[in-house]
Amino acid sequence: MTRRGKKLENLTDSQLLETKLSDLNISLNCEFIRESVNKLQEELAQKGLRIKPKIWFSDEWFSPDGVIGIAIPFYLAHPKLMELERHYIGEVEGGDHNWCMKLLRHEMGHVIDNAFGLRRRKRRQVLFGLSKTPYPKSYDPNPYSKNFVKHLDGFYAQAHPDEDWAETFAVWLNPDSNWKKSYHSKKVMSKLNYIEEVMTGLKGLRPKKACYDVVAPIEDTNIKLKTYFRRKLKRLNINQNSFFHRDLNRIFSKDSRGLKASRLIKQRRSNLTTKLSQELGEPRYRIRRVIDTIINDCNRENLSSMESSRQAEKKLNDLLVRRTKRFIELGEHRIRM
Repeated sequence: MTRRGKKLENLTDSQLLETKLSDLNISLNCEFIRESVNKLQEELAQKGLRIKPKIWFSDEWFSPDGVIGIAIPFYLAHPKLMELERHYIGEVEGGDHNWCMKLLRHEMGHVIDNAFGLRRRKRRQVLFGLSKTPYPKSYDPNPYSKNFVKHLDGFYAQAHPDEDWAETFAVWLNPDSNWKKSYHSKKVMSKLNYIEEVMTGLKGLRPKKACYDVVAPIEDTNIKLKTYFRRKLKRLNINQNSFFHRDLNRIFSKDSRGLKASRLIKQRRSNLTTKLSQELGEPRYRIRRVIDTIINDCNRENLSSMESSRQAEKKLNDLLVRRTKRFIELGEHRIRM
């Protein structure tokens, strides 16, 4: 229920968009969050780690520097908020169980680092790099590098030494990763074996200096939901290329009787990626990113295909060629932090 006494499901989208984030009386006890956090605690217990992070709602995923805690996006608290997030942003980060667990394990890597000051250890610095390395505004990953684990999308381990640590920890913590057989790179195995060595030494220990400060809680965020979406769209540079959005609306329509445009593109994503990579001389991962942004655009605008698959695919191919060239020209192949 909101503080105004109305349940979220009883509010129209328009009413919800006019609601302040601080007025969303959402609960961490919702089934989706509760089950995910409990699973995280079970995995930590299985590894013998006696640490329980503070969990709270904010407007994005993060673990504050020096804090034993994880901020979770508010929209994961209710299906209606997830629907709006998907409508405006095109995706719900952490919106299914597997994705949510990946993010929780990643953030837990930062929590462990904060709790025991692991970044000060020399071996950690040699293997992962220095935490004091400035965070880049964006990065251009090498998808073929064998020096990093692959966990979150965007080859996120390559973004910064601390993200490399958190991503490697997440792979180590995941009981289904089978990392001892999945990775063969000497560099990656050195990192994973080091984490196992450090965590073995931390079994049963509690942090000596524990800080559980809550940073940027949703209760202190007094902007309306519509303002949150407007700012996030701007930050993510979504809807900035109206030329391509006009083209999308020429290829597809909002007629719900047709095949969902995003589904059509997903069905042909592999072939399109290979074809465009060869045609433009760009690596497959860059082409894939362009295609994924268009899938998100189609989801956000609820577009469908009313033409034959072959006709739509030809028009889509032409659009992707132009979009990819522009994508590279503008430096959008770099992943924003």
